[in-house]
Amino acid sequence: MTENEILIAASSIKNLKGLTVNEMLFHSNLMNEFDLAVNEKNLSKIKFILNALNLNHESIQEIIKKIAT
Repeated sequence: MTENEILIAASSIKNLKGLTVNEMLFHSNLMNEFDLAVNEKNLSKIKFILNALNLNHESIQEIIKKIAT
C-alpha cells in the first residue's frame, strides 16, 4: 500500500475512542499491511500506520520497543 492508501484506510473509521490497536487495524483494513511491516521489521512503516491511526507518541514508542526486541 502507498502512504496515501494507508491514510485513506485509517481515516475510514470514525470512532477510534475505546478501540484497541488491533481493533483499529482490523476496522481500517490495515491489519495485513501492519503485519507485513512487522515481519519485515520496517519500523518507519509501522510508525506511519500507527500515526495514521492517531495513536499518541508514547503508545507508538511502546509498540516499536516491543517489535524491535
